Amino acid sequence: MARAADNTPAAPDGGRTLLLALAAVGGALLVVLVHPMVGLSVSASALVVLVLRRRFGVAAGAALVGGIVATALASLSTYIVFVPLMGVPVTARVPYVHAAWIAGSLAIAGLLSPWLLRRLSALQTAALVAFLLSVTEVGVLMLLASGAGMGLSEYVLTGAREMVGLVGMAEEYGDIFATSWPAMLVVLNMFAALFTVVAASTAGSRLDPRIEPFPALADVDLDPRLVLLAIGSIALLAVGRLTATSVPVIEVLGMNLLVVTRMVFLLQGVAVFAGLYRRANLSWPMRAMGYALLGATEMFVPAISLTGLADVWLNLRRLPRDGATPEGPTGTPGSDDPTQY
Repeated sequence: MARAADNTPAAPDGGRTLLLALAAVGGALLVVLVHPMVGLSVSASALVVLVLRRRFGVAAGAALVGGIVATALASLSTYIVFVPLMGVPVTARVPYVHAAWIAGSLAIAGLLSPWLLRRLSALQTAALVAFLLSVTEVGVLMLLASGAGMGLSEYVLTGAREMVGLVGMAEEYGDIFATSWPAMLVVLNMFAALFTVVAASTAGSRLDPRIEPFPALADVDLDPRLVLLAIGSIALLAVGRLTATSVPVIEVLGMNLLVVTRMVFLLQGVAVFAGLYRRANLSWPMRAMGYALLGATEMFVPAISLTGLADVWLNLRRLPRDGATPEGPTGTPGSDDPTQY
């Protein structure tokens, strides 16, 4: 009877366990070779399966080995923690901190996320994972900066300016980075968390009925309370402009919060257009072109993120919220008329 109530699948055979562990380590290498959003999602998929198959020790060992192997690979070229560690002292603590950062990130993405997905929605899990990854990365940068005898901002900007100089970018980009790097760090971790939780929830939903798969893009709907981010960022910018000479940090904080807020509502805006594409029954090539056009548009005008903000506030898609059922075109609950939106 107890066995029937246990929804956790039995442990896999040794060969499959080894393959999953190797996939997790391979994902850690992709963190260094490609980008954390790619590497973490690959590792998370494998680690989630190991955790759900009760191979906790193997999963933890794979995360640790992944951190060590990825750090060994980084030592052959350049250590990267948000920015390449170029133009800054590479002290004796760097390899240890770097290995701990990758192992810790893998633990958050692959070991903690299954526990969170059993208790929270996929979107809530993604938000929490992004927060934890950002806090971890800032802590790592603080450790590295203190070891080099530098302040956090000085350390990050030195590495960024060295990178800008090597790739031949204009010095103006370095000046922009000087005030907006905290927002950039959070945004990159948001994307990494999003891809990670998509991969983890997809793998986990097949093994544990308590884990829901990530919603289809057209069904993504953020918490309406997130409009407070937009209100708060605008308020900080307004106060910062009034007190710019005495408290310039307020304006900088407002600007960084606005950048993060824009990326949050960009997801909702893309979801609005994904719903339109689905109702129009567009082919995947046409949808891909549409998404590319949305990205190009957002680079110049925040039209997509503003659409997302309006949808969060006004529920333009009439999605069910708080247990309510959306009304159809004639007021009939649950109507699926594809001509209505």
